[in-house]
Amino acid sequence: MSVLPEPAAGGARPADLPFAPVPFPVLLDDAVRWTRRYLRVIYPPIAIPAAVLAGLVAAAQVAWQPSQAMTATDPWESLVRIYGMLAALLPYMLVMTVLYAAMTVAAVDAVAGRAVDVRRALRFVVRPRVLVTQLAVFFLEGVALLFCLAPALYVWPLVHMTVPAMADEGVTGSRAIGRSAELAQHNPGRRFRTSPLLKILALMAAVSIISVLATSVLQLPLIVVQMLVVMRKVASGEDVPGWYSSFLWLQLPVRCLASLIISAVYLYSSFATALLFFDLRARREGDDLRRAITAMTGARPEPPPPSSLPPLGAPPSSLPPGPLPPLGPSSAPGRSPR
Repeated sequence: MSVLPEPAAGGARPADLPFAPVPFPVLLDDAVRWTRRYLRVIYPPIAIPAAVLAGLVAAAQVAWQPSQAMTATDPWESLVRIYGMLAALLPYMLVMTVLYAAMTVAAVDAVAGRAVDVRRALRFVVRPRVLVTQLAVFFLEGVALLFCLAPALYVWPLVHMTVPAMADEGVTGSRAIGRSAELAQHNPGRRFRTSPLLKILALMAAVSIISVLATSVLQLPLIVVQMLVVMRKVASGEDVPGWYSSFLWLQLPVRCLASLIISAVYLYSSFATALLFFDLRARREGDDLRRAITAMTGARPEPPPPSSLPPLGAPPSSLPPGPLPPLGPSSAPGRSPR
């Protein structure tokens, strides 16, 4: 289950990243092309298990909900069951985080010009040090969310590049989180519009809006039918709570379909994040200037510095390492997969 990116015409390496920062609309447009190119390779191995898991969790939620009699006679026990169900959702959220992290790793490999192998990406994200780093990021995001959401708007963009940093640079733990924060805070112009934090936050907001709209369109017919049936049963004096408990089981296929949609949106987000990661790193490390000097002088580029943890996969021998695909309209033809 692997795909090699097509080399540029004539065997030359693809065009380099543009010298100017990539505009946000161009980044979103390029992410669509990358997603369409690698959809069949990355999407099914991640989306199908995620949908099955979402269906199982939904079934457990329906079965675990307290009955109407228990709610009326013992509200304390009903409250304990509800909070127990919420606590049981935590492992599900962690598993989904790991699955989607593997999707991001595969997207980083694709953009970097390496072979895309979802099985290898899954093995990478379950390494002990990588798992600990993901748990640390999950904890930081959760703590930031507890304080009235305002700190989360700053913390979430800071740690958003942690998985790409682990996948491409081989760092883990505090080094990976620090690398993400370093790239997210790099703003030499000190202008609000050019801040990477703002661009990352805008990307997260766009992905969230797309997910909400897509799942809302899927669930809207079910909500309309539910409201019509409830109104009819109330008018006729029938047992509405009993019917509603049985109606919840009809939501299981909807939850599975919603999970498939969210996985597709997250694949798009993974490619947008990978493209943004390489663009930010090029600005931070001066790769664009170094490549321009190399092109003018004909000198060989310097090898990348070694890291404590080897990257996910070495690039193919026919392709040089590094973020090869271009990101903007100023690039050469064939700037992104079709």
